[in-house]
Amino acid sequence: MRVYFTIILLLCSIGNIEAQGLYRLTGKVVDKENKAVEFAAVVLSNKESQKLTGTTTASDGTFALNAKEGTYMFEVSLIGYEKYTLDLAVDKSINLGSIVLKEDIASLKEIKVSANRVEYDMSGYEYRVGNIEALKNKDLTEVLNTAPGVMVASKVTLYGSPVMNIYVDRRRIVMTEDALLDYLRSYKGVNIEKIEVISDPDISARHGGTAIKITTKKQSGGFLSASARHLINKDNHVFGANSNIDYRNGKFSLYASGGYLNQNRDKKEVTGYNWRNADRYTEDITTEKTKIPVSVNATVGIGYDLTKNDYFSAEVSFREIDRDQKRKTIMETSEGGQKSVFRDFSSEDRNPTLSLMYVHKFKDASELTITGDYVGSYKTNDYTIGDLSSEGTKESDMITNADNNTSTFAGYANYSKKIKKRHTINAGIRYSYIMNEAVNNQLRFSYEEGLLRPFASYSANLNKIGLRVGLTGNWANIDHHDYIDVIPNASINYYLNRKKGNILSAGYSMSVHRPSISQINPDAVLSEKDIIVRVGNPNLESYYGHRFNISLKLLNSYTLSGSYSMANDAITSYMYTDNSGTIYQTYTNNASNQSASLGLSVNKNITKAINLNLSATYSYSETEINGNTKRNNSFSCALVAFAVLPKSFTFTAEAFANSRKKIGHNAYKKEPFELYLSLSKKVNRWSFKFRVNDVFNSFSRREKMVIDMGDFIQTVSNKSPSRGYSITVSYNFSWGKNGRAKKANTQRDNLKDRIGD
Repeated sequence: MRVYFTIILLLCSIGNIEAQGLYRLTGKVVDKENKAVEFAAVVLSNKESQKLTGTTTASDGTFALNAKEGTYMFEVSLIGYEKYTLDLAVDKSINLGSIVLKEDIASLKEIKVSANRVEYDMSGYEYRVGNIEALKNKDLTEVLNTAPGVMVASKVTLYGSPVMNIYVDRRRIVMTEDALLDYLRSYKGVNIEKIEVISDPDISARHGGTAIKITTKKQSGGFLSASARHLINKDNHVFGANSNIDYRNGKFSLYASGGYLNQNRDKKEVTGYNWRNADRYTEDITTEKTKIPVSVNATVGIGYDLTKNDYFSAEVSFREIDRDQKRKTIMETSEGGQKSVFRDFSSEDRNPTLSLMYVHKFKDASELTITGDYVGSYKTNDYTIGDLSSEGTKESDMITNADNNTSTFAGYANYSKKIKKRHTINAGIRYSYIMNEAVNNQLRFSYEEGLLRPFASYSANLNKIGLRVGLTGNWANIDHHDYIDVIPNASINYYLNRKKGNILSAGYSMSVHRPSISQINPDAVLSEKDIIVRVGNPNLESYYGHRFNISLKLLNSYTLSGSYSMANDAITSYMYTDNSGTIYQTYTNNASNQSASLGLSVNKNITKAINLNLSATYSYSETEINGNTKRNNSFSCALVAFAVLPKSFTFTAEAFANSRKKIGHNAYKKEPFELYLSLSKKVNRWSFKFRVNDVFNSFSRREKMVIDMGDFIQTVSNKSPSRGYSITVSYNFSWGKNGRAKKANTQRDNLKDRIGD
């Protein structure tokens, strides 16, 4: 019945058009390979060659025009193709069928300017690469740098903040920052089809946080890349190597990656005690030697197009880090003498994973995604704490062996459907099961959690307004106790000007925070990074958080943002110390938190060769525990300049500053100004990069952690030099088809010239 009703409405609409003396002209534009051609100009002109009406083809190559009865010159044009012309007599509605455009080789050689298309929606935007002839010798990182708000330097950032998730052809890339950049550089710019930037992810997202999803052209071929990096300064030596292989042949794809890291570092810390009510100040001096003899990772995955609408992938990976730290501290005793103590720490951390994915596309363009994941975490920590005699002999007071083994099984299913390209419905379910067992000497701590999360969301993208609402249900079973929560969220966009990227956005989200395993484990565990002993609180309970945010984007380059968050009965950490100077971290569940922030981000192509990214954020937070209120103000700023120089040289400057960073109720870090400079050059398949880390050597002077103990302030300062020099050498070999560059100009640049006013 619904089909008949639709046909009747369609016939009525056609009849209404013809009743006004207008006829409908439709068709589809394709290339010689029968692939849809987007952005082609479709124009009707009179005998005097005056343009009367026109449009551009959609992503599927289709077009539709209305015309009065008469004789016209019908034209289809697109830079890089020969113009298609036809004398057309219109006295009824006409379907012109498929129109094939032929390549114009002469015009291809003249194309120098890249023109791409940005389409915003409630999640972020889709950046469709139209004309990338000018990028034919560029790699994927250089294509990303042309996307609004994206900057690729030492890391990938979006509006000044690190991107949480990066996908290539549905695959989520999990690598270190250096390995990730090497991997992205292995892709040729001409093989990129589109880039989706997710700045406001939907609740249906498999992984939370900002994301960049890259879709490549499905062509046979592949690449093999390898890189080696050596960083050296006075007290720090790091050597790393990475390799990647990516291969595709028809329906089958294979990828693999591996990496190795070795590090030796010497560090000096000065811990100062400044008593509030007494004229007294003392210092403890700590020297530390850290060695990572082995840090390895390996990933292997396959993908296969079962049918035109069915895709399957499987991936396994393994990562291991071995660490050895030795610390010696000279402490001042209450009698005015000195006492030497030591802390030896060693750890092994192994992480195997397995991921499966199945995707099915239905005839109505809706999509079903099903995934299954296993993530393992197996940690072994051994540390010894004791006194050192005057001869340097170790007298152990405490020896601890800690094992922490966690297995996580997760399932995910999502059904997504678009209705008339304006409305999107997502619905699905997540399930996860976590099993953890921690052993600290003879003490055992076990934890089990089952979590079921059904979710549904609806979004609409209208001409001026975008709207999205979502609802998530949480059913958690923790140690045989059930917890049920319903979590809403909503956001709205007002599109001031879509083509220029002027968008006003506002949103509200509610969240439920459950204590992590490390927060509730009552056994003392030594932190491998800051040498802080963590003591969990098994009585912690979950709490709700509320967040309100607003932002204004202008001209695809400028972003102003503000946010406010609040939570009652929140979990927060606080620090304390014992007589020996050991720093402990524990948690409380009765904190009232509120915070606000204001941010500015500028991502601007100053010229064709210079890209500038500036982000600045002011944050205020307030935490109250049992009437004790701590306030924290901080200002952070980052400036990244990226310049393309002659003869394939590239220069990058990165500057970072952060006044103070809160790390607990009564603790914060002061971080200094840092400046990084790098120069890189491409020579055929080789790439060379020289980098100076922290030009001003600022860590040796000003980095410190401040802990307010009430009667006295404890300050931990890092005195080790931080300036370092690194050299990276990369090799990239590719084979197969490089991909044919699709030539197009955007409506923004010359739409009026091509289809008239």
